[in-house]
Amino acid sequence: MSENRNFQELLNRRFTCGKSICLELIGKKRSLESMDDTVASNLEKVRETKDFACAYKLNTLSFLRHDIECGLTALDLTVKDIKLIAPNIPIIIEGCDCPEIIFDIFGADGAVVKLYPGTEALSHFFLREGKGIFVNCHEFVGEMQDKEILLSEQDQMLFFGRIGGGSNDGQNGWTDRLSLSAYIAHKVHSLKTKATCGLAMDANPNRLAEARMIVGDDTPIFVNHMGNNFDRWKQIVVAGQNSKHGGLILEQPPPIIKNPASDPRSEIGTLHNLIASISG
Repeated sequence: MSENRNFQELLNRRFTCGKSICLELIGKKRSLESMDDTVASNLEKVRETKDFACAYKLNTLSFLRHDIECGLTALDLTVKDIKLIAPNIPIIIEGCDCPEIIFDIFGADGAVVKLYPGTEALSHFFLREGKGIFVNCHEFVGEMQDKEILLSEQDQMLFFGRIGGGSNDGQNGWTDRLSLSAYIAHKVHSLKTKATCGLAMDANPNRLAEARMIVGDDTPIFVNHMGNNFDRWKQIVVAGQNSKHGGLILEQPPPIIKNPASDPRSEIGTLHNLIASISG
């Protein structure tokens, strides 16, 4: 089934319908006997939220935390059943560096990958036509997160020739030094890929605004670590959306989903309406 699915087409349909929220589905059971409960719990969330969801994300590490065989089976069953329950919603997998496993075995539509092996090492992802590849811009923490990159002359020409009006003298707020996240955004935007290539970013409004300026309207940005503060959601939407008031995939914070007393449909509906009111 997966070979007939095109990530960009699926995503565009969800964006056209005003959907932007991604729900993370997790694995947390320890035994084969309880594996069915994990799958059933995740699929109940899909049934309750499919009218509002832009995408679903599965983190392989959460499924493999306790038992590899059971976790892989639960992940595989979850992906297959999502396609039956919500066939028009893209499925993204995180936490695996093998495209054959993500796309050929599990049949996902997209993946979140880390850039630190280098773009050449990720070429086997970028060659996957019809898939969505989100390159992680927030994988570096601490001092590295605020590290500035001195651009080479070639990068200055590529970058400032388009963004800075052909000058690297600091006009329009641009210099020959970029934050690490902005540099990654610039490198991703410069890639020639067969896949749809996007950014995965932390919920930092300033860095999001900077990245959106770099990549333009057509590059989707996946934002996680959103938190539960509605004012924060407003800042993120305003900072990261494109000129068409879209282009964002916003991961709903797991604590809302995990709360047994919560109503996933009501909560994602509230967030959907909030985003719609911001985007106009």
